[in-house]
Amino acid sequence: MLFVMTAGSIGNLRVRIGETINALDENWNWVHLGNAQHVCMFFGFLFWGVIGMLMDKGYPFPPYADHAFIILALIVEWLLFANHLHGRYPLDVLTHTLLGNVLTSGILLGFLNAWKNSQILPILALTYTMLVQGTWFWQVGFILYPPWEKTWNEESHDHMTIATVIFVAHLFIDALLILILNGFIESCLRGQGHHGKDSEEEEWMLSEEKLDEKASAIM
Repeated sequence: MLFVMTAGSIGNLRVRIGETINALDENWNWVHLGNAQHVCMFFGFLFWGVIGMLMDKGYPFPPYADHAFIILALIVEWLLFANHLHGRYPLDVLTHTLLGNVLTSGILLGFLNAWKNSQILPILALTYTMLVQGTWFWQVGFILYPPWEKTWNEESHDHMTIATVIFVAHLFIDALLILILNGFIESCLRGQGHHGKDSEEEEWMLSEEKLDEKASAIM
């Protein structure tokens, strides 16, 4: 987990530097205002990654600080996308609106994950929304900025319908991918003897719930 957060944070920082450089002209004036929104959005996730790494290293942070920062990052992203669509074509607005729905779900699941930290379903569901964001971002790039001859009509109702169907396909495929990865990891852990009897698993879950109760009492 620490490696993933480190790699993600470094990659995020590289992208933000690139966004900043591309937003400047030869006189170092900021000319691409849309890039400013992108920089703000991804810095939220950078902060979340850094906080998570520091907490894993044992630095003193308030309980659930990592949960708070992922919720903050998602709220910032939702706010920026909600004010990112003025004067755009209908298809452009639709693709971002669908993403906004995923962000709303992610925010709610972020609160649920902080509340039920010892249960696996909330974190899997939150991970699922992050995966949908990632795959849909790629899809939006191919819809709005295709590397080949442009085939999408950004004012066509039929093309908006097709885009919605593609989004639903992403929902199904990403859900299946989460289930497959979860099953693969579970089978690997069982094969290595990390899971014992059901009583041991229940004891672990109870200990996690007690830790959550202590953290809530401290807060």
